[in-house]
Amino acid sequence: MANIKLDKILKNSFPLQDLKTITDYYHLTRKRNSRKYIDEFDANWTHKWIGVRLLDLDKIDRIRILDVGTGAGVFAWICSSLGHAVDVTELPINSGRQHPDIIRFFEDLKTAYELDKTVTGYKWEISKNNYEFPNNKQYDLKSMQRTNFDIGWSEEDYIK
Repeated sequence: MANIKLDKILKNSFPLQDLKTITDYYHLTRKRNSRKYIDEFDANWTHKWIGVRLLDLDKIDRIRILDVGTGAGVFAWICSSLGHAVDVTELPINSGRQHPDIIRFFEDLKTAYELDKTVTGYKWEISKNNYEFPNNKQYDLKSMQRTNFDIGWSEEDYIK
């Protein structure tokens, strides 16, 4: 029962209004339909919270987490709010794999709800030939939720 309350407390403290403001700004000025992040927020939050619960991140001692392709940063925000040390990755602006406005949208979201003050962010473009992470930190958990690499990897490549 306590976990249900913690979920609601965290969800209610999430800066949803900042998410709405940035989404509206991009929708109006860039003609980018980012409203799905508002429309899907409840489902997205639930998916992220299920991950937290499956991994017992709300119960275990604090760990170091790498969230690859953090996107809007909801999972990173939850984990950081729980006291975990979180690093996140996102594509470089000119990666060519995602429109620069989408990457800027994600950056602006993280800044608006001050995630950029509590996590370390890395620009990282992974490829079949270049997949080394840009630091030597050790992580207790590496998360890749709804992250895909459209680079023709085999199952063995992903394991490596």
